[in-house]
Amino acid sequence: MLPLEIIGEKMDPESLYEAVNFILSFQSENGGLAVWERAGASLPLEWLNPVEFLDDLVVEHSYIECTATTIQAFVLFKKLYPNHKKKEVENFITEAVKYIEEEQTADGSWYGNWGICFLYGTAFALGGLAAAGKTYNNCLAIRRAVEFLLNSQSDDGGWGESFLSCPNKAISIEPKKCTPLI
Repeated sequence: MLPLEIIGEKMDPESLYEAVNFILSFQSENGGLAVWERAGASLPLEWLNPVEFLDDLVVEHSYIECTATTIQAFVLFKKLYPNHKKKEVENFITEAVKYIEEEQTADGSWYGNWGICFLYGTAFALGGLAAAGKTYNNCLAIRRAVEFLLNSQSDDGGWGESFLSCPNKAISIEPKKCTPLI
């Protein structure tokens, strides 16, 4: 969609079709998308994890970030190539949206695995839901996320989250005021 002088030669549609077909094959039974392979191995295999300080390394899991960005990519793909695996792409998006909605935590956030952590995951989830046509008016998950964001906003109008959110798997908001280092 960008000019050739910015992106160079356009990709052959057949290559895009192959990429879409490959990604379609990776959707897990829960509707989410993992990184290396379909999620679904037995969770007790995690007991074999040799790294004490990192959870969830042995078994592949579905991730909000991977799922949400794939929804965004597939929505754009549908606009550009509406006839390639139309039903499969639409089903993928539908199931991915269900996964995102089901993974929302009680406080309205989502856990992000690739960054710190709840604000990050929530941003990805909202991007995926919005790309799929969800809005504040037609989606309870978005309304709950807006409430979460409003409740976690700092006094200065921004958002910040402690790195402790990740290991504790519970949101830890940065202190409201920092003491200058100098």
